[in-house]
Amino acid sequence: MLTGAYVYEIVRLLLLSKSTRYPNGLSNNHGQVGKHYFGHQMGAVSALFPFDSPAMQAAARTYVKGWGAEPLFIDAIEHDAYVAGISHLPFLLSVALMRSVSRDTGWRDMKHLSAGGFRDASRLAAGSPEMHRDICATNRGAITAICCSGVFIENGNWRPPA
Repeated sequence: MLTGAYVYEIVRLLLLSKSTRYPNGLSNNHGQVGKHYFGHQMGAVSALFPFDSPAMQAAARTYVKGWGAEPLFIDAIEHDAYVAGISHLPFLLSVALMRSVSRDTGWRDMKHLSAGGFRDASRLAAGSPEMHRDICATNRGAITAICCSGVFIENGNWRPPA
């Protein structure tokens, strides 16, 4: 059942779904619904799990293309591997950055010199620690694989992604 086709409407519905069982609303155990949202723009990609029925997959493709996105059919394992690299690892790197510099004896003075690059690189560390703990626990294998795959380290030396 489709309850809303745009991210703002879905966020609104989830936040309105508060109940005794779900005090923060459905799918909002960590209070993150509505915190960092953005609308899908033309050219966006929507990841969908493959359908058993070719007719259902074709209907989903047509629907997603209808609101200007490009469908990407991937299974759960591919999804977890991809988000480990583009979401979970960036969070861990952001936390590592903040832990390193904020424990430095010069942090009190250093923080006054920080600008856009530091803000961008450290922003993720301000996210929900509980949510990211749970993400890391449930996607540990994919996160470990991306960290050890040679994508970022080759022969023990740092290598920027191509």
